[in-house]
Amino acid sequence: MALSLEAPETPNGALYLDLDRRLAAQVVALVEQLKARGEARSELDAAAIGEVLFNTLNAMFMNFVRDEDMPMGALKARVARQFGLLARLIATGEDR
Repeated sequence: MALSLEAPETPNGALYLDLDRRLAAQVVALVEQLKARGEARSELDAAAIGEVLFNTLNAMFMNFVRDEDMPMGALKARVARQFGLLARLIATGEDR
């Protein structure tokens, strides 16, 4: 991960960037599906929310990788707390 950030023009850097783009697109697609099923608020910008969700999780992962003392349970608890909040914010009235 560090090498791809330090040298984005390298093959490794390009692959990492492409992987991030594809993962972010999957999250956007998930939000679009939730909207289509009526489980996420219809007025939401699926691309913006999907990118926020992906970026949030990606940042948590980077923090986990940098902090050798952080236990996996702490990461999982942080993800659950933050994503639980975000899920309630995007959910339709019936799902809150």
